[in-house]
Amino acid sequence: MMTADAAQKLFTASQVHLSVLEEFIGTVEARLTAPMSAFARESLTELLGSLREQRASYRLPVQLRATGAPTGGEALAAA
Repeated sequence: MMTADAAQKLFTASQVHLSVLEEFIGTVEARLTAPMSAFARESLTELLGSLREQRASYRLPVQLRATGAPTGGEALAAA
């Protein structure tokens, strides 16, 4: 089982990762407003979809943590 200190470090790192991901999503969205070739637009649109999927994988644990619900190993132990 994960210690409280390790869980806090993991949670903090996840928040940093999510923040960077959010910034990158914003950058890609901003670039998509500029004129570009159809190939570049398609490529950036696919990248944006992938980034949004990654963001979704971070959000559930963060939302659960904010509510005090068990996450990760805690959720498995409670099951």
